[in-house]
Amino acid sequence: MQRIVPNILWASFLTAIAAEGCLFAWFDPDELLNLVNQRDRLAAYTAGFFFLWLFCAISAGVAFLLNLPGRQETLARPTDSSRSRPPTP
Repeated sequence: MQRIVPNILWASFLTAIAAEGCLFAWFDPDELLNLVNQRDRLAAYTAGFFFLWLFCAISAGVAFLLNLPGRQETLARPTDSSRSRPPTP
């Protein structure tokens, strides 16, 4: 478990970088939010990146949890001794 969380965060970090590049290549925060100065614009880029990183981390975490193996006893086939059939003569 100690290696899983950093792997999820690293993968989501790289995905958030790509997503932010795509998002802000199409949409300018200045046009969306009517920002006044450059500092507000930088804050919008920063907030957008952290939101995308959080979203990607949650997505990666849920995908990891859904791919965990199930219990062995629920997936195992019944053994021959547990089947109830009459012995053959």
